[in-house]
Amino acid sequence: MIRMKWIKARVLSIWKSWMNSPKTEGGVANDACPCCGARVYAPRTTAKDIAITILGSILLLAIAIPAAWATEQWMEREGQKVVNHMTIWREPIESWSQ
Repeated sequence: MIRMKWIKARVLSIWKSWMNSPKTEGGVANDACPCCGARVYAPRTTAKDIAITILGSILLLAIAIPAAWATEQWMEREGQKVVNHMTIWREPIESWSQ
């Protein structure tokens, strides 16, 4: 039980360090483009944005994996139909002994 609490505390501290990381050295953000000097606005990623991204990725995979599997199965069946319908000349077995 103590180990679980330690792991939970460690994960939370890492998460907080990611979410509250300093922008640049000295604590001042470089908010101007080095080429043209225009202001650059980059909003911080929120926990809500991360959660939405994760859920969207899971949904995408939940749709893409079965679709890929079904496509593969369909291609195998159709390929087998093509091979079965091909007219390939075969020598009769009886004439092999001559």
